[in-house]
Amino acid sequence: IPVRGKAWGANVVFCLDVSASMSEHGIEPARTHLKGAILACTTQDRFDVVGFNENVIPCAGRPVRAHPVQQARVVAWIDAIVPKSFTNLYDAVETAFQYGGRGRHPSDAPIRLDAVFVLSDGAPNRGRYHVPSQLVEGIAALSGKTVPVHTVGAGEQVMALLRRIAAATGGTCVEATD
Repeated sequence: IPVRGKAWGANVVFCLDVSASMSEHGIEPARTHLKGAILACTTQDRFDVVGFNENVIPCAGRPVRAHPVQQARVVAWIDAIVPKSFTNLYDAVETAFQYGGRGRHPSDAPIRLDAVFVLSDGAPNRGRYHVPSQLVEGIAALSGKTVPVHTVGAGEQVMALLRRIAAATGGTCVEATD
């Protein structure tokens, strides 16, 4: 799924599942691919990474310019994450949308949000919504079909849900490969 898409730069948020199950299903390939996507961004792009397990863990707390110094800082942050706990998918996605002025606690200085990317291997079991139909409806409402949520599934258990999220938001769903 390409990150770019705007000639003037893209504003994207990556939501990375760092729950305990990711230790079993591919945190290392996820780290590798996410770092590659971040390093492929140009200085015209802005991004943040929101890790999620039982908690939501934003890296910068706002989209930052994809300057080599920021990219190196975020790559080090990704490498330091230790997967643990449960899966709070909705609250992580809502955090991403808050940067764009949407959700329960919208940013005071919202930016144009071009896309949200979600990489997960497990069914949500924590957060505001974890029943699949409620989760899809909640994320679709945040998106309003104006900001696609692209999903990457690492494990068959979550693929049906990720396909529904992508379809409801105008995003793309792919299965992760090593």
